[in-house]
Amino acid sequence: MDNNFNKTDFDYLLFKVHLVDLKNCDIYKQFPDLVYYPEFSKENFEKIPKRFKPAQILAYIAYTYDINSPYVKVYDHLIKRKKQTANAALFDKRATGEFVPDAEMIIANKNTIVNAMIIRYRRLLKNSAWSSLISYTEALYDCEQVLVNPMAESKEKTANLAMSITLRKEIETLQKDFLGNDEGGDIIKELYSAIEDVELSTPEFIAFKLFKKENLALFNPYTNRIPLKKYMELIKEGKSTKEYDNPELIQSSDEY
Repeated sequence: MDNNFNKTDFDYLLFKVHLVDLKNCDIYKQFPDLVYYPEFSKENFEKIPKRFKPAQILAYIAYTYDINSPYVKVYDHLIKRKKQTANAALFDKRATGEFVPDAEMIIANKNTIVNAMIIRYRRLLKNSAWSSLISYTEALYDCEQVLVNPMAESKEKTANLAMSITLRKEIETLQKDFLGNDEGGDIIKELYSAIEDVELSTPEFIAFKLFKKENLALFNPYTNRIPLKKYMELIKEGKSTKEYDNPELIQSSDEY
């Protein structure tokens, strides 16, 4: 824990990690509610390099992402905050003072298991943002379903393209709020994997994904010739679609 903070500065953390011995703590005894969240299972902690104790990982996540963490309040710059919180969580360093590669991977959001834990932790804190992400993402899939439907009229596709653009902008705002503006590494991709796995794996959604896979490449609605498949891939990957975000670019006649 940073010497610049008092213990009382951490009183409103979701899990009071500042009060435990990070190297020797049984987190399931200290924080029994963790057993309800599969991301924090013993099996998952065993998949993380053994140099990290479970309490260290939980402390890093809490210090970095808890809205009541003093590190969040003091360090607006995310990388600086992560360096401070990794240090407070007792992540190993080299003789040069740099963090070891395994620690750098976690800091850069390159550890899939820790990323899933981060997403779960934020869900516990930002449930309304999570629910909105689900709703907006479902609406976006509904728009996609119209866009790949060969029976849909051109005007309907144009309207749904415009709606998908609006939804995407709203999703980006919600995404930043949910993750606390952390968009590095693989965390965005894993956020949407979590949305699909947890909330959208209904029979109807699975059927739509299969339909889309078979039909998406057939539709090419833009005058600048970008395939719809590529456009949707850009959206899913969190990349800019600005140069294509004009529904008036859609052709008046469908091409299949």
